[in-house]
Amino acid sequence: MGQYNEAVNRLSATDWFEKGYALVFAMRYQEAVGAFNRAIELNPKFAEAYFWRGFAFVLLEKDRQALRDFEKAVELDPKNWNAYAERAAGYWYMGDRQKAVRSFDKAIELDPKEGYRVRAKFYMGCIEGGEEDRHYYRQAIRDYDRVIKLDPKDVEGYFGRAAAYELLNHYREAIRDYTKIIELSPKDYGLAPPLAYDSRARAYYELGDYQRAIRDLDRLVELDYKSASTYFARGLAYIKLGNRQQAIEDYKIAARLGYKKAQDFLKSEGISW
Repeated sequence: MGQYNEAVNRLSATDWFEKGYALVFAMRYQEAVGAFNRAIELNPKFAEAYFWRGFAFVLLEKDRQALRDFEKAVELDPKNWNAYAERAAGYWYMGDRQKAVRSFDKAIELDPKEGYRVRAKFYMGCIEGGEEDRHYYRQAIRDYDRVIKLDPKDVEGYFGRAAAYELLNHYREAIRDYTKIIELSPKDYGLAPPLAYDSRARAYYELGDYQRAIRDLDRLVELDYKSASTYFARGLAYIKLGNRQQAIEDYKIAARLGYKKAQDFLKSEGISW
């Protein structure tokens, strides 16, 4: 009878866990915590329930409770690299950076590519102001370098590294990564090519290479990625090249698509759209 009751409890714990999991993705975090509480009451060794309750606590900005749950998840499942990574973030925000480093190292040991990726994303989010930001962006680049070395076709790794390069104003390096993404991504590869063209156009613009920026924005239009910001950005590049007539045409399209900056500019010039 004892074994039967234990089996029933485990099934019930799984049901509560699945409910909590769904509530997290429905952004009902407090209710999710309640569901995970029930799962843990029924199965105190349910490592994944601790992990996801910790994640819900993070979203509720209850960092201490989250850290306790990630510590318990690691204790119950020492092979869960993601729990080590989340625990590392918790240690960092609690001010214990030595423990954070050791926990990230463990995550990387268990799953090098994903561990480096998560740590890189973490560094990208460590905004403290001034030169400190640049230090973290450089750290992120080093980790993305490792991700790409482990998998030279990792599109997400190139995107992350390019974003870090842009934040450091290293636009030529960013352009190389966006170009690589375009090479790796077939036309039907979701949003990767359009996002890469859009980002590369921005980098070209920052370098003053307006012709190449326009070519990338033209490509976006060809791919049917017709956002108002695309037309407005192309208009800005045409202005830089002295082609006011073409710029106005793009501003009109952007204005018709609801882009306020384009509307305000055209109103100031007395131009209808």
